[in-house]
Amino acid sequence: DVIAQNIQLVAEEACRHALTLAKKCETITEHARHLQDVEQETNASSGNVGKLLQEAQERMANLDISCLSLADLAGRVGRDATGLSEEVSSIVHTIDIGEIFQGELTLVLEKLDAMSRWAGQDTSNVDHASLEILFDELELCYTMASEHKLHQSFLDSQLLDASVDLIEKDEWAENRQHGLGDNVDLF
Repeated sequence: DVIAQNIQLVAEEACRHALTLAKKCETITEHARHLQDVEQETNASSGNVGKLLQEAQERMANLDISCLSLADLAGRVGRDATGLSEEVSSIVHTIDIGEIFQGELTLVLEKLDAMSRWAGQDTSNVDHASLEILFDELELCYTMASEHKLHQSFLDSQLLDASVDLIEKDEWAENRQHGLGDNVDLF
């Protein structure tokens, strides 16, 4: 019986060791499953990171294309502005208002001469300095009138309807109650 008891004790001990080993195997299996789940999550995250990186690269490429288009547009705007500046400069240099001014000044001088005769004064009796000031003021006034006429002629050329232009000129002429010229109408 002693041998049977010893065998039973050894068998019980072996069963306890087997049970302990089974529990450890179960723990290792659970840990392995957990590691598999973590690996799957990591792979899924890596896939998402890869997709995000690919989207970022596509957006960077689109941004590069947009930057190139914007630079091209800025270059065209610069060239157009330079061309327009040259055209405006050419137009400004070709406009000669001196002849127009001389024509207007001649009319003013004739009117002043007529007015001085009408007032019974001779222009030679007028102080030279005050006459110089008067001519300076007249030059300023008639320069403004010339600019007004130039501006008006530009606007007139822009009108598409000729009848509107004629109505405006007729209204301007009807409102003028004097024969002193366009400059008086400006003031």
